[in-house]
Amino acid sequence: MQQQRVSGFLISSLVLFSSVTQQASAEAIGHSLAGPSGWLNLMTAPHMRGTSETLPDSSLGWSLQPNKILIRKAPTKFAIELEISAPPEHANATILFQELIKELVGASKAGQSVLVKVNPGVYRFSSLKPGVRDRTPAIVLEGLSGVKITGANPAEPPKFIFTNPYGEGILIKGCNQVEVSNLHIDYDYPDTYGKVAYLGKSLGNGDIQSDDLLNPSTATALGNPMDTIGTVFEYDTSARTWFTGLSANHITFEASSNPVLKSANVFSDPRLAAIPAGREVMILHTRTGFSHAISAQGRANQDISLRAIEINSYPQMGIVLSGGRGFWLDGIAIKPAPGKFVSGRADGIHIAGTQGDVIVENCLVSGQGDDGLNIHGNAYAINSVLGTGGLKISGPTAPEVGDRLAMLTIGNKPLYVASITRVVKVDALSYNVRLDWGACDVVCQRGLFAERDFQILSGRSTGARIGLAYPINVSSSRYAIRNNTFSSSGGRGIIVEAPNGTVEGNTVNRVAGSGIAVIATNSYFLSGAGAVNVKISGTTIINSAFSKVVSRFPLEGAISVMTPGAPNQFPLLQSIEIKDSVVNRVGLAFASVLRGTNIRFSGNNARNFGLNRAPGLQNERIILRSTAGITVRD
Repeated sequence: MQQQRVSGFLISSLVLFSSVTQQASAEAIGHSLAGPSGWLNLMTAPHMRGTSETLPDSSLGWSLQPNKILIRKAPTKFAIELEISAPPEHANATILFQELIKELVGASKAGQSVLVKVNPGVYRFSSLKPGVRDRTPAIVLEGLSGVKITGANPAEPPKFIFTNPYGEGILIKGCNQVEVSNLHIDYDYPDTYGKVAYLGKSLGNGDIQSDDLLNPSTATALGNPMDTIGTVFEYDTSARTWFTGLSANHITFEASSNPVLKSANVFSDPRLAAIPAGREVMILHTRTGFSHAISAQGRANQDISLRAIEINSYPQMGIVLSGGRGFWLDGIAIKPAPGKFVSGRADGIHIAGTQGDVIVENCLVSGQGDDGLNIHGNAYAINSVLGTGGLKISGPTAPEVGDRLAMLTIGNKPLYVASITRVVKVDALSYNVRLDWGACDVVCQRGLFAERDFQILSGRSTGARIGLAYPINVSSSRYAIRNNTFSSSGGRGIIVEAPNGTVEGNTVNRVAGSGIAVIATNSYFLSGAGAVNVKISGTTIINSAFSKVVSRFPLEGAISVMTPGAPNQFPLLQSIEIKDSVVNRVGLAFASVLRGTNIRFSGNNARNFGLNRAPGLQNERIILRSTAGITVRD
């Protein structure tokens, strides 16, 4: 087998995917996670780390294991080369690319690799269903293999302008060894849609005034303004950042807690009084109905490369990766266009429930309303135990036969791991699944969830819960996030919720929340299964953690390690090393740990922390809450 190395990471053929499949099938019989090392051993098993190496005695604590990240690049030699030029001014490039993609699909079916050179120019993509909220993506790359679509002249990348905010810009599905590179992406919203963000100012008494709301086209597009306001941020238009001085106040309106409209351009909420009078604010839409600039969806995607792409704006998230395996993001620049304040409504890069093998390097993410990068898996609420040897589960994604579920109580106690053998959809969010329980019979299954006093959590999956289930085969395991810059973010810089990864050499500057948040979100968002076997090194964080602490997510440090909403007897966050960080100007603590174990801090340099602490908040350098096995060697 021929192998290459790119940027220090092993690039190989499909060996990893085959070994993962074989390993999972070999361990298909369910087994208990009741032992003290059950969770750590499960999350760092060879097939989770992509290596055949055996894990040393877990009592060593600090033995962080190497991970093989295997990604095949797109071909360098092609059977077919195509060239495409911008259509005439005001023509719809959607039709042009539909014809191109037909040729690409035909070539892929014939086993022919294709290079597509996109000449400089402006390509405007408009909906083919004007007058309706068209959810159709502008460009659909589906079923392609061995295809590279790239700007012909790197010094003058073609500019793709998407005018339909309801459909994805570029959707990638069922593709294999596909690269998209050297492009410039922007959005041009119609007047009937309105804006993603609005400027205003605080009157200091809980009132916000925005002259944007007086614009007739804005009022028409918004319909009912209070239903579309999602978040209000304190904002500095000169610095184009989400906080001013020593504060980063922001208020999020959730669960129909809309502000009150007092006049045509003034609305009010008591929580908004925290923003001093005269301060500029940025008002963002809710998330409903928005799309992403680039989205790779579905488990059939393999070895997808996105390189040297500049994204100036997007309706919801910049780049979203879910389901597939093998993603390489290199040289992505997400930033507002000159004269604009906001790049997008929510996350810049969002990696959710992939099968792993992810590299994000040399990227810039700036000016977005939420997090710079979030990498995580997904989770389900366990609603009931079925008499047929199954469970009723609910969550935002669909389970599949072969998924390996790690089951826990809501109190974090690991219970059992077993593979799904059958899936029956009950409704939009609920599924009945049958599992391979091994030696655990029906009595044993009911005994796992014998308690009935677990808390009922609000969020994406409401209703009674007797436990949680994490499909660990889609936990985004095996990743490297390195040499990136995250700045001017309304949320956090980087959120790490996935096992077996490295986060190294990144810079985070001027973000409202934590610079890096290492989380197992076993409530509300159900984004499991958390960070285990993670090394964070060489990070520079300047100006962070100035945002008001939310009790549900008490991210109190520039670097925060946290499991919310559950007791600490069985921590999900384990074997995490944070070293050689340089942190300066922090609103709260340098670091905070809430419910974790075997976490080591070493060689970190922290200055000027606690600059914005409120009465009752601690001013320690590192805040420790309900933790065990913490080592500080700074």
